[in-house]
Amino acid sequence: MRAFVVFALLLVLAAVTSAQWSPAVVVPELSSSGSDYYPFISRDNLTFRIASGRTDIPGSPGGWDIYQATRTNPHSSFGPISREPGINGSTNDLGQHIMWDELTAYAANSQTPSVGGHDIWMFTRPSPASPWAAGTNLTQLNSSGTDYCVTVTDDHLEMYFSRNGVLVQSTRAAITTTWSAPVTVAELNTPTLPANCYMPCITGDGLTMYVANSMTGGLGGYDLYVVTRKRRGDPWGTPVHLANVNSSSSDHRPSLSPDGRQLFFSSTQPAPSPLASNNVWVSYFSGLSYQNLPQIASPLLLHVTESTRRGMGYQVALSLSNNRGIPVPNVGMIPLDLDALFLLSVQNVLPQVFANFAGALDIHGEATATIIIPPSLGLVGIEFYAAAITYDVRINYITNGLVFSIHR
Repeated sequence: MRAFVVFALLLVLAAVTSAQWSPAVVVPELSSSGSDYYPFISRDNLTFRIASGRTDIPGSPGGWDIYQATRTNPHSSFGPISREPGINGSTNDLGQHIMWDELTAYAANSQTPSVGGHDIWMFTRPSPASPWAAGTNLTQLNSSGTDYCVTVTDDHLEMYFSRNGVLVQSTRAAITTTWSAPVTVAELNTPTLPANCYMPCITGDGLTMYVANSMTGGLGGYDLYVVTRKRRGDPWGTPVHLANVNSSSSDHRPSLSPDGRQLFFSSTQPAPSPLASNNVWVSYFSGLSYQNLPQIASPLLLHVTESTRRGMGYQVALSLSNNRGIPVPNVGMIPLDLDALFLLSVQNVLPQVFANFAGALDIHGEATATIIIPPSLGLVGIEFYAAAITYDVRINYITNGLVFSIHR
């Protein structure tokens, strides 16, 4: 099984479902006796930001502030929490999004000059070690209402945020150009749905988004949902309820770790004393996820996460083919066809294109494989299918199927 083979796949090819997320647990070191909202995890999964009305740290400039905490690795606890320097002002600061390079940040506040209510502001700095410069009100985005809870794709070209409880979108052609006037995301707002989706968190590639919604069929209050699309510019699909994550309380303001393994959110579900009624919670993913935008001449990371299978052998299956393979009783469809088209497209230079597609899961039950997308424009728009197989003396599990398309 360790021999590398490119497999064909068309397992379930479903988006991430709630069954692949663990029941949520509170994160005590990030929660307080005040209200803790708008969690946000950094690109390296080591720095956590949150907007909070906590009162246990003296010296607040005013109202809600944005705080940060760090950890040494994604499996350790976060250290002491402190205010994010440079972003906080004399009014409520909330709904933050820090870009992957840590050089640009977006946050909402009601300080002057104000368009109305809470506005979206942008902050920049020359390096991650530098303080944030004074913010700029992005007046072209803001309205006379409340604009907040920003989420942005990794290429800086697509933005979503909440406006008075409605999900809106803005785009631009390049980082140096101005954001377009926001428009309502019709397929994720009434009358298409029983209730509006808002408080978004988009993945870096712009193909998956987690949202909050209070529509009929949830467990209570606001619940978390996931929506997907095949390509940028396509309409968003139907929201999928994360039943295994949600509670009978309000669960909202999601933040997905860039590797797709941890889903942080705020929840009003009861937590151990002395925590308040709105704290930070986290759910853990089990299966196959990916990181980075799938685009030519760039790396794509495929993460296998099976916490109950530590040390077990695994192999990643990847293909352009739509052959289903053969069924394995009580396991699923295992892909077994060689994809000649894919081999031809990478000119058989497999060691330079693939890494860690087979081996053993580490002590955390995780592994990361890498594919370098070849620099061929002919791959743009082609859909890849992927899954992972774990085994000891026999195949015992096939993860969820992933589908993603290649971009320029």
